[in-house]
Amino acid sequence: MANLSTPQQRQKLGYLRKLLNIPEDTYREILFSYRKVESSKDLTVIEINQLIGKLNAEAKALGLLKANSYAFQKYKYNNLGER
Repeated sequence: MANLSTPQQRQKLGYLRKLLNIPEDTYREILFSYRKVESSKDLTVIEINQLIGKLNAEAKALGLLKANSYAFQKYKYNNLGER
């Protein structure tokens, strides 16, 4: 069985979905047309990364998202590394 999506990936997908204001029924249609699945939990790691990349590019094109940033970060100072 292929590696399924991680909770972090699904969280990013959910964030982008809300940022782009995609309604629930449209979101389900995107998932179904993308790979005939009903939930992002059924996507593989590669598939969800492709979908995240597509939505990320769309958000950047609309000016809703700055390059390489997510407004929602659970751990604000993780990028500082160990000290």
